[in-house]
Amino acid sequence: MVREHGAFLEALDAGQVVTTAFMRELSADDDAAFEDLLDATEHGSDAARYDVEGLRAAVERDSRILQALADEAAAITPDRDPKLRALADALVEIAQQAEREATDSIDEAQKRKALGCFRSLKIPSSGFEISSRRNSTRGPSSKAIAAAWLP
Repeated sequence: MVREHGAFLEALDAGQVVTTAFMRELSADDDAAFEDLLDATEHGSDAARYDVEGLRAAVERDSRILQALADEAAAITPDRDPKLRALADALVEIAQQAEREATDSIDEAQKRKALGCFRSLKIPSSGFEISSRRNSTRGPSSKAIAAAWLP
């Protein structure tokens, strides 16, 4: 969310107020230049219609709050939090079980559906990360998950 707030402020600097639909476009097309996407989007309006100073102040304040929360969460690691370690172990087991029982990659993805609820799970100080695209039928392999957690 901190990234999206930054993108919102960048669009505001360019004279546009963008919607969450623009943010989805932005995250779906990682290769597109921000300016090109901003020029082509239908999900924005002229910033002159808004109280730009008040809007900027509110978004900057929210961004600082979100960054502080993200920094605090990043300090929580599996070696210091038994609940997080249990979650990681459960995710590894789900992925390994899906891989063992699957008849093909689509079946494996279906069996691994509990991991699908994590579009993006990242625990920075541990190196653990699950990222999946919205329309992907294949998420992280059990080997990738295990490699992130197991010594």
